[in-house]
Amino acid sequence: KPAAKSTSPAAVPNDLVLHYSFDDEPTDASTVRDRAGRHPLDLVGSKLITQPNKKTGALAFDGKSSSASAGNATDLRLTGPLTISLWVRPESAAGNGYLVSKHGWNIYLGTDLIPRFETRTAEDKAWDTLAAKQPLPPKSWSFVAVVFDTQAKHKRIYVDGKLSAESSRNDGAIGSAAGYPLEFGHYVASKTQWFHGQMDEIRLEQRALSADQIRQEFERQRKLVLTE
Repeated sequence: KPAAKSTSPAAVPNDLVLHYSFDDEPTDASTVRDRAGRHPLDLVGSKLITQPNKKTGALAFDGKSSSASAGNATDLRLTGPLTISLWVRPESAAGNGYLVSKHGWNIYLGTDLIPRFETRTAEDKAWDTLAAKQPLPPKSWSFVAVVFDTQAKHKRIYVDGKLSAESSRNDGAIGSAAGYPLEFGHYVASKTQWFHGQMDEIRLEQRALSADQIRQEFERQRKLVLTE
């Protein structure tokens, strides 16, 4: 007799801090589930969009006043190691557009649509910004991942599963990661520099993923992302 299938939810890795898939959500929802079970995402003007099958979705930002907030719980105040990954579909580039913002660590697109990984130094005295080598295509989905590795002493930024840029980082921690909530769609400290476009499959992990792991995540997630 075959064993009965388990109905319990899949175990969540301890180092997965949050995961927003935007799938199987009602389009009029004001809060999005965290698949890691810790940090529901409050929508502030941003809108859920779905495919006709009503299962796969994404989060849309208008570039003017829409954002989303995960709050400022203790486990979101990461100083390293960390990995942030997400899919991005930018609509335009009138100015800087912040995708992910905790103040101490941020990902934003410049007016050139080049993704940048911006962090405060450990002593919180200066910005340390790493820019990718290539811009993201407008109105098309791209996978962006950033890594802060305290053991290897580097920062990395990947685009579509491939290493795009790398810089050394020897101070061992990111500064100013506790004072502001984790927000998406604008720069959290000033509520400015709004992002216009869509995001999907946002993940934050308390570990530094390797190049192979980033590539595997890119390949795994491709079929999960909202198609054109």
